[in-house]
Amino acid sequence: MRVIKVNVYKFDELSKWDVKEKVLEDFRSETGYKFYKYLKNNGYLTIKELYKEGYKKLDDNCCLTGYCVDNDILEPILKLMKKPSIYKNTTAWEIIRKCLNNWLKCCKDDLEYSYTDESIEELI
Repeated sequence: MRVIKVNVYKFDELSKWDVKEKVLEDFRSETGYKFYKYLKNNGYLTIKELYKEGYKKLDDNCCLTGYCVDNDILEPILKLMKKPSIYKNTTAWEIIRKCLNNWLKCCKDDLEYSYTDESIEELI
């Protein structure tokens, strides 16, 4: 049997700024798979939401806020959780950006629709 010794340092123990800068950049550029592991390890798969009939596991048909774009907001994360490999070269920031872009597009589309004749007729 071999014994391999590995030195592990806290961030503030790193001696050179260029090493600290590399650590910061590596952390910032985590892949989507690492984001998947973070979500999985921090309870994403066990998030529950209260309904009248009791607790229900959050899934593709979830309703976070009651607004119709909830599923669109979560679409990139739901895709990631189902198949982490699709975001192999994508950072967590880019996945979150996709979520926010989906939300903005849906809000814009919803606002535009609310001023159509069809929407106004439904409301009346």
